[in-house]
Amino acid sequence: MKVGLCTIAFRDRGIEQAIDAAAQCGCDGIEVWGQTGHLPPSATPAGAKRVRDLARERGLEILAYGSYLRLLTDEFDAQVHPVLTTARVLGTRVLRIWTGGPPSAEATDAMIDEAAEQLEGLCERAAEHGITVAFEKHDGELSDSADMILRLIRRAGIENLKTYYQPSWQPGGDDFYESLTKLLPYVVNVHAQNYLGGDLRHRTALSEGDVDYARVVGMLKESGYAGPIEVEFVEGPDPIAWARGDVAYLRSLV
Repeated sequence: MKVGLCTIAFRDRGIEQAIDAAAQCGCDGIEVWGQTGHLPPSATPAGAKRVRDLARERGLEILAYGSYLRLLTDEFDAQVHPVLTTARVLGTRVLRIWTGGPPSAEATDAMIDEAAEQLEGLCERAAEHGITVAFEKHDGELSDSADMILRLIRRAGIENLKTYYQPSWQPGGDDFYESLTKLLPYVVNVHAQNYLGGDLRHRTALSEGDVDYARVVGMLKESGYAGPIEVEFVEGPDPIAWARGDVAYLRSLV
């Protein structure tokens, strides 16, 4: 299992500084944040190559391209090509996407059918470059529950369609560990974050919050998972020290 850092953790710094921070913290690799300041959809192939080369120079693997390509939006079709090009130039095997849409409880059959059709086309194009497409599991989107993610994966029926795992803190959301159990056969990346008492204003170190990451990593190990687990956010006056502590904690578990 690899320990990584999502460069969104250093969104207030340039991509080179974020890459340097990941290297200083002892990460195996990074997930490149697909927004302005790091590597947005408008990035040129030369820009993506620069990021790839910066990471390689520091001994870091590009674990994923964290794009904001969203299903069920008017912009989806126009953004597919540039996003896939960026992922290909980065040399990553994983393209993260968002489902868009309403929360899963409000989804209609028509929405699910449309999302599945978009996924089929996207995954077919991604497969040409050896890229796996993976959902961001995120509160407030269509992909806010393990059951809906499984429904979309099975409905699309595409081999290179997978998912991320991250805990849910929305009221009535998935149990941390039950959702992981359901998704394990399809998980290609894990976003690690933690909060205390379910309060998103109280972010904590990964070792201290509501989620027992020793249990999470144990479940991943038992399943044979060999992908990354990534520090997603940092806090405090010394964010590099925070990241270093979280990376060291994950390293002790994996």
